[in-house]
Amino acid sequence: MKLDLTVAELAALVDGRVEGAADRRVDQLCSPEAASGDDLAVIFAEGADVANCRAGCLMVGNDSAQTSTPERSLIRVTEPEAAFDRLT
Repeated sequence: MKLDLTVAELAALVDGRVEGAADRRVDQLCSPEAASGDDLAVIFAEGADVANCRAGCLMVGNDSAQTSTPERSLIRVTEPEAAFDRLT
């Protein structure tokens, strides 16, 4: 799904909190397996394997152990499923 928004703009749409680069541009919403550096992937379950995920931004639950890096921003949300539904 095409997005063409910044991480900050996406976070505002889903009532999320940004960790990392808020000005990073996100081109599209993809599955974690298909995402590239300009994409957003939503992680629905804590403990999901994201070791090989190349997404530039992950949307995760507030309690997720995921951390932002210089290559990846995070959007923390209360309910990833509900946030995903808002974007689709």
